[in-house]
Amino acid sequence: MSARDAILSAIAATLGPRPAPAAIDAAAQALLLDLAEIRPVLPPGVLADAFAARATSAKVGATLERIGTLQDLPARVAAYLASHGLPAALALQQELPLLALDWSAFTVRDAALPNEAAALGLARHGIAETGSLVFHSGPGTAVLGHFLPLHH
Repeated sequence: MSARDAILSAIAATLGPRPAPAAIDAAAQALLLDLAEIRPVLPPGVLADAFAARATSAKVGATLERIGTLQDLPARVAAYLASHGLPAALALQQELPLLALDWSAFTVRDAALPNEAAALGLARHGIAETGSLVFHSGPGTAVLGHFLPLHH
């Protein structure tokens, strides 16, 4: 047995037997019964404004800055890093819209290191109710790139 198989076997043993598909379906259906009761109420207005308010709330604690075009992003990232006393260095998610920008003023890595100060990723969606971002993972977009850096 390989080390990988041993680890997966230990995890499976700890989790116990898997529930039947019908039980999973019943639990999922039960969650949907009171959807209106559990879904956070959005304030009236533009969803982007609701997202911004939630993301920057004390509960989430993110910062947010709106820019005119994607080409403005490198300059705004440079200003953000400078305002936090960080070097012009970041792990850059390997997504074409980001790679097409001018990052010549930065030291850029394609993957985040364990002590990475800053990383930049391209979120696919923003959830207005929670202020959360949705990032896709893949060969050029490792999940750890979203969790290792102190600033993302």
